[in-house]
Amino acid sequence: MAWCQHLSVVDSSFELDRLPALAKAGKRQRSSPETRNSTAAKQSKYGDAGSRVLLLGRIQELAMYRAEVLRDRGFEVRTSTDREEALKLIRRGDFDAVVLSYTLSSDMVEELADEIRENCPQCPLVVIARSLKLDRKVAPDAVALADDGPKALISALRRVLQRH
Repeated sequence: MAWCQHLSVVDSSFELDRLPALAKAGKRQRSSPETRNSTAAKQSKYGDAGSRVLLLGRIQELAMYRAEVLRDRGFEVRTSTDREEALKLIRRGDFDAVVLSYTLSSDMVEELADEIRENCPQCPLVVIARSLKLDRKVAPDAVALADDGPKALISALRRVLQRH
């Protein structure tokens, strides 16, 4: 139960963003073809439609929450909170971007970043951090501050996917 309270404090902007969408969903309105086409065009424009993201973090509930937020925005997401599973997923290389969370230890972040650079050098790396002070060894392509909520992560992913 404690993690629910923590998530609502850390990522409260997500629920506020979703209120209009939730209200519309409750009315069960059908979208017009124009609306559906503009949504598809918007997703395509930002490069997130169908983009495969590997999200790695230590806290399973937080990883699942972030994955759900990304899925709502059209991303395909795989998560792992286990080191061995994460290494297997990285070595398989079937993703377009990787997200490493601040919940991982510094040593683990460095190890995973090295594996990502070795096995999938063209793959962009996004780090969710508590502050902008990062270890130079990791050298992420983008940083999303945890306190800035899901919008920062989505924005960082869109930026790196557009460039790659």
